[in-house]
Amino acid sequence: MRESGVRFRGPFADELQINHPEMLVKRFVPFLFVLAVGLSGCADKLKYDQSFSLVQSGESEKLLSPPMQSSAQTIKVQVTANEPVDVYIFLNKDVAQPLDLKAADRAAKATSSKVGVTTDTLSVSIPAKTEYSVLIALSSKTKKAEVTVKLTN
Repeated sequence: MRESGVRFRGPFADELQINHPEMLVKRFVPFLFVLAVGLSGCADKLKYDQSFSLVQSGESEKLLSPPMQSSAQTIKVQVTANEPVDVYIFLNKDVAQPLDLKAADRAAKATSSKVGVTTDTLSVSIPAKTEYSVLIALSSKTKKAEVTVKLTN
């Protein structure tokens, strides 16, 4: 009569012998549960920091292209500036070239936007595998600004 079950070879074969399918479930289900729980928080972690200057007579706007995320996520864009700036977040599938938009059209085409920001955080839901851009521009009466942008999820 042939013995049913799973046989293992190697230095720990005696400890791993499982002669009944129920034993297989009892031994490996807890391991699979711990593995699944551990991997559930493995979404892409976004940590994107950049500081720059905007000047009315030179570079008055800056387009940031953060890395694309593999799963749908809520992205937080934290902006700190010493003078008011305007912040726009675009999905690249909707607006390929945000810099080509007129200032008056940007808010309407943006997924999220705020004007006159010195310290604020914008939150926006980004679908999985979707490229997006963050445009920071001087507000209408601002001549120069020192800006720090932090993106997290």
